[in-house]
Amino acid sequence: MTLDLSDTIIIDNHAHSLLKDFLQLDTLGFRRSFSESRSLSLISEHVNCALHYQNMLRELKEIVDFETEDELIEHRQKMSQSEYTKRLWDDSSIGAALIDDGFAPYSMLSLSELDHACGRPVFRIVRIEPILEALILSCKSLAEAEKKLESELIRPLTHRIVGMKTIAAYRGGFPIDLNVERRSAESSFSELKRSTANTTSLRISACPAYHHLLLCAIDIAAANDLPVQIHTGIGDGDLDLHTANPSLLSPLFKSKRFSTCKFVLLHCFPYVREASYLCSVFANVYMDLSLSISLASSIAPQLFREALSMAPATKILAGTDGHSVPETHWYAAITTKKALSVVLSQYLAEGYIDLAEGNQAAESILFRNCRQLYNLEGLV
Repeated sequence: MTLDLSDTIIIDNHAHSLLKDFLQLDTLGFRRSFSESRSLSLISEHVNCALHYQNMLRELKEIVDFETEDELIEHRQKMSQSEYTKRLWDDSSIGAALIDDGFAPYSMLSLSELDHACGRPVFRIVRIEPILEALILSCKSLAEAEKKLESELIRPLTHRIVGMKTIAAYRGGFPIDLNVERRSAESSFSELKRSTANTTSLRISACPAYHHLLLCAIDIAAANDLPVQIHTGIGDGDLDLHTANPSLLSPLFKSKRFSTCKFVLLHCFPYVREASYLCSVFANVYMDLSLSISLASSIAPQLFREALSMAPATKILAGTDGHSVPETHWYAAITTKKALSVVLSQYLAEGYIDLAEGNQAAESILFRNCRQLYNLEGLV
């Protein structure tokens, strides 16, 4: 028996908005959305030969009329943003999306514009680091930054905030220092002020002030019942992969201070087994596969087997890490459902689970867990 999940709704637990001009991209601009590399030569010479990219184009031909990449680019340029996005997201049954709007905000559609383009509910995930950077630049002291932190993190905008996200993996990696002395944090803050005296920008990285304020932000998230997403595993080329292993976060999860905060490990590849273990041990730790499903789609079923190896199905969420172009959300969504169908159908055939258990696991992963964890009941 095969579980057909193609029409099952998916709530995208982790995604980004679309580029303002996403339909006007040229071939290289389009390919760039399917690679984490910043190398122009890699994008121009190699991405088109990546299996995940070739598979994406093959799947896309089922719903868009084109034969070559150039024809696809021409076809996209003739469509309206809303018509094209809805066609793709309807096909993959994306019912709602949780959007980290701190990624390239000046290049992306606002959440209100994305609402119009996709025609379904979108919710806001607050990226912590840009807010910390802005506070360090604008505040005279650590105490002032602490005082303003909660109002800046939970500032009411047009869309409901349902969670927060840290990209600490990009900013010095793990572990996060849980024992920062206040004196060290204040000294570090003063040093950051001196180093940015003649600039209006800051890219914060591992230092006592950063880790102190990051932990304060997690406290605020917990107090407001907002889950905290943590980037782990694969990412942009400026990431040191070995410092993005989620197992390095164990001290955070063991800390009594953060026992009431719910954490979601994003991406996880190549540390899917480590993430699965953490989900099986800590009640407040969840995971998704998101970007891993897109970029390693050829082994997507294997990734779900590893995730389910120890983590209960109630601890795994569906996510796409879609960004820039709607094809990224669509491809990750359909690949997620196909891979999950393969794995659960195999377990059914082996008698390892029964049909009711298979359906329950699929629905939990695709939408129920997200709805419950982010308090979306009644909203989607």
